[in-house]
Amino acid sequence: MTENIFMSYSRRELGFVDDLVSKLEDKKYKVWLDYRVLIPGTPWAGQIDKGLKEADTVLLVVSKASLASEFVALEWRHFLETNKRVILLIFEAVDVPTELEKYEWVDFRGDYKAGLEELFSQLEKPIQEEHPVPEAGFKAPWVVWATIAFSVVVAVISLGAIWTLFIPWFLIPLPYKIYKRSFDFMRVQAALVALPFALGLELFVRASSGGVDINYVYLSLMLFSGWVLLYILRSPALQRWGKPESTVPKFANPYKPNISTPEPTPFYVDHAPQDRVIAQEMTTMFKKYGHPQADSLQSAKAVLVLISKFKSNTDAYPSQ
Repeated sequence: MTENIFMSYSRRELGFVDDLVSKLEDKKYKVWLDYRVLIPGTPWAGQIDKGLKEADTVLLVVSKASLASEFVALEWRHFLETNKRVILLIFEAVDVPTELEKYEWVDFRGDYKAGLEELFSQLEKPIQEEHPVPEAGFKAPWVVWATIAFSVVVAVISLGAIWTLFIPWFLIPLPYKIYKRSFDFMRVQAALVALPFALGLELFVRASSGGVDINYVYLSLMLFSGWVLLYILRSPALQRWGKPESTVPKFANPYKPNISTPEPTPFYVDHAPQDRVIAQEMTTMFKKYGHPQADSLQSAKAVLVLISKFKSNTDAYPSQ
């Protein structure tokens, strides 16, 4: 039975992975997921190696991006070399390396709930696959197709706000971009929120000039169509579907060390002269919590590097 899981994936599938890990944790599995586990300011290589060694199963999210990643390849090859269990999660149907073709797989391209149930079943008891891993074909949940269809309607409606320029600029290509998982969520959200106001203003201006009589049923449909689409785009199904730029921005879980008596750490803020104001604020805050300021970069145990347009590197060595 699987207990400790290592998630191997590309950042392009972040929305899908984030939701999946939450479901796994609800089932009491211990999941190693980089952005939830990695400790800031500590070299990552050792932490990742520790996660690989402690896990007994790797869930490899299969997509074009993940299989093209050399870091993902290092992770699943480590498990193959140590004879640990690998389960392929099919996010996109692509050619998989020959070494992976014999392993268990779960198809997540269509029904997400059915995919979850199959994955939980396999985690409890390994199976012998009767069919080869799917390496071709396109599937999408029905809600994605419904959203694409509804976004076509909203795109047509947005032509009524063409005088704003930016609203149709983002909404007319939206159906295709949903299909490609690559719409810019924040800009689309702004356009959808603004759409009802732009349409309402347009109609009232025409009505006040005697150009048209307002059909309030039609007006209501137009006013709320954009907000309905925004609600759908924020739904879990569409958040799993899109690439990171197509999802609601989220913050990773903050690192909460279980340290009852933290030790003061000599620190040094490495910054450009133009960034001295924020450097001084950081220094004041760290001193407030008992950390002494080191006299030089070399004598510090922790170096905070402020990266900006004025500074793009540092003389500090992460290995130290």
